[in-house]
Amino acid sequence: MKSLFTYLVFLIAFSGILIPANAQDGIFREEILYTDLKLALENPLKVKRLSLSRKKLTKFPKEILQFKNLVELDLSNNKLEKIPAEIAQLTKLEDLNLAMNKLEELPEEICDLKRLRKLDLRKNKIWRLPTRLGDLKKLEYLNLNGNPLFRLPDSIVQCENLKYLDMRNTDTSEGDREAIKHLLPDVEIFFSNSCNCGPNH
Repeated sequence: MKSLFTYLVFLIAFSGILIPANAQDGIFREEILYTDLKLALENPLKVKRLSLSRKKLTKFPKEILQFKNLVELDLSNNKLEKIPAEIAQLTKLEDLNLAMNKLEELPEEICDLKRLRKLDLRKNKIWRLPTRLGDLKKLEYLNLNGNPLFRLPDSIVQCENLKYLDMRNTDTSEGDREAIKHLLPDVEIFFSNSCNCGPNH
């Protein structure tokens, strides 16, 4: 009996080993990554990670809104033209990948995702961002590479945790770039090389 008690105490004390290694950053990489929407819908409240990348989607699947505990959502490499305002219902979302779609803008309601830490918008057609972008207080990573964007909303200065901003291949002028650097002095910002250095540089 004593040995059993000792074992239970040991198990409780070291139960942390069951916690995903990087749970501290909010992205539960050791959770099941669902890639089949029908399978995920069998038990929607258990779904924390969902990837529907390369599914030839032309519309945002409204079924996704049933995943109330979703932390990570990957909709990259599709043909989406619009993200619905209802995405704000995914209140636990921390990692949102919308890269390589046909988006021109995002709904203001995306700024209600208070836990969002990573937003990947690479290679879309986005020409403006929501004015309330600064409401994303926990945002750390923002990738805008390959969008016809030349200006950021003033509220971006309120993204106090922003660490990485990719603005390569955007329509920013040299003056815009200097202004952005001035606005975000503590952020690692990437711009395209403006010189004519040739294709190998």
